[in-house]
Amino acid sequence: MNLYEEHHEILRKYKEAKRKYDKVLEKKALLLLQAQPGAIDTTKEYIDGGKPVDRFNEFVIKLEKLDPELQRTRNERDLQEYFLKKKAMELKSSKEVKDKIYYYKYVERLKVRHIPCKVNYSKRQVYRYLEEIEESLKMAQNGTKVM
Repeated sequence: MNLYEEHHEILRKYKEAKRKYDKVLEKKALLLLQAQPGAIDTTKEYIDGGKPVDRFNEFVIKLEKLDPELQRTRNERDLQEYFLKKKAMELKSSKEVKDKIYYYKYVERLKVRHIPCKVNYSKRQVYRYLEEIEESLKMAQNGTKVM
């Protein structure tokens, strides 16, 4: 597996971890909004001997259940971010042409017209390498063997 394929896989895992973290953070925000004081909802009041509900106590219980999940997802996101930065540094120092082109195009986000002078290839050759890289990433994503 090439370095750029490994970087692409780590990037996918990082985005997934970030999405999960954002989802848990959104749950916490909704929980905080529900605990805020507001107008009295008379449709939910107990009239004939219903038991009173301590909303703040329920809020604290739900928050205590949510905090470990939030911490776990934050740790996973931070770990994937660390791996991503480490792999980007490896890509930057790589001697392979495809790794350098991938780094400049997808990590540094340079336009193709600026890449040839950095790798000492023609613009057309850079486009050929980019096509090979994209094909390789598609094949790796689909799970087929890359030659």
